[in-house]
Amino acid sequence: MIQYGVPGFMRSDNRPEFIAAKVQQWLADHQTKAIYIDPGSPRKNGYIASFHSRLRGESLRREMLLNRREAQVAIADGRQHYNRENPIVDSVISAQRTLYKPEHSHPNRANY
Repeated sequence: MIQYGVPGFMRSDNRPEFIAAKVQQWLADHQTKAIYIDPGSPRKNGYIASFHSRLRGESLRREMLLNRREAQVAIADGRQHYNRENPIVDSVISAQRTLYKPEHSHPNRANY
């Protein structure tokens, strides 16, 4: 939150960890709106469902976490891996760079 600020909303499903009283209190304290997807509709939040699956599999389950600080470090490492070192993300970024090279631009447009 230091880098990006407090979010305006948080989209999630209705699992207990997201509707817990402490989470609801944090959202209220930070004026963050909770937006819940319809039960049984994970497709409405597919990106985050994929992220949570990878986070659990690649970060949280591979280590025994003894305290909150260790969990925070494992989560930060998992997020960095997902965002920067994920081969799928790398291939998408590489494809985008290839598609949007200036030589592929329309000849009548200025290339910036």
